[in-house]
Amino acid sequence: MKQNQVQQKEIRLGTHGEHYGSWMSNPVFYVVGALLALSVVLAVLSFTVFHIAALGVLFSVAAAALLALLVWITWIRKQYAFGGGGMMERVHKTVLAHLNFDGQGSLLEVGCGSGALSIRAALTWPDAEVTGIDYWGGSKTEVCHELYIL
Repeated sequence: MKQNQVQQKEIRLGTHGEHYGSWMSNPVFYVVGALLALSVVLAVLSFTVFHIAALGVLFSVAAAALLALLVWITWIRKQYAFGGGGMMERVHKTVLAHLNFDGQGSLLEVGCGSGALSIRAALTWPDAEVTGIDYWGGSKTEVCHELYIL
């Protein structure tokens, strides 16, 4: 198992131009940003046009909370991005380090998404046959390992 950990340290996924997507999609940011903009507009209108201070304060508090949320999810997304904060790399290293696997034989990852963990496993154990599979709705099933035969 120590050999796997040493070998894993040399692998830096996401640093060679590959794109694994993100665990938080862009529409989440668009919705939070739109709600933030709407809260700011309503706060300004409440203070200037309608002269309802209580409502203006309510929308200002909502805008501050949404701004804090937007900053937080941006930071979290960066922490989990490959080539970013390195959180996903640490998660993958931990998962693979706890497998009782000697690098011989086959590994199957069900629900591989973009295949980053399967790829790390294939790079960690080059003699193993690593297969990742994910269901993407409808009749489309992706076999992740076909995308990266090493």
